[in-house]
Amino acid sequence: MTRRPSGIPGFRRGLFVLLLVALPASLCPAEPARSTGPFADLDAINIELEIGGPLDLRGSTAPELFAGDLGRSNRFKSTLERSVGEKLESCGILWDEGAVDDVSIVVFGRREDLDQGPPHNLYMVQVEVLNTTLASRGAKPELVALRPVIGLADDAGLERALIDTAVGILAGELHDCD
Repeated sequence: MTRRPSGIPGFRRGLFVLLLVALPASLCPAEPARSTGPFADLDAINIELEIGGPLDLRGSTAPELFAGDLGRSNRFKSTLERSVGEKLESCGILWDEGAVDDVSIVVFGRREDLDQGPPHNLYMVQVEVLNTTLASRGAKPELVALRPVIGLADDAGLERALIDTAVGILAGELHDCD
């Protein structure tokens, strides 16, 4: 007695199983990457930037980074704002200056004269998020501080290091949603 293969004629068993596995995944929408955390359910957000004090024990708030060069400071702020806006928009969150919700980025830093080599800048980037949509879930809307990052950069690479750090902090929280 010969046994006849069962199944759908013309399909191989492996291909059919693969189709069955792939079918439900393509029919069901994926859960958004921002369903939890400080960016949960945000469609639009405002970006606020500030250059803070020098990271010292005196607690000074006078900015030392770019303090002598207003043009450099303004170019840095513009580039940082644009880079952060592009990162957020790549994750489906529109950059809207009129939005109630905010992402606040504060850059602290000071120039450090090292024993060997050229001077460097010690910096810290702090990012905070205000998400008022969390109030609809019963949580009180409050600023949520993301992990601060401290770094060291030479003068020529300072702006790039600060921008990369701020965008990196956001990317980590948004789970690299590009």
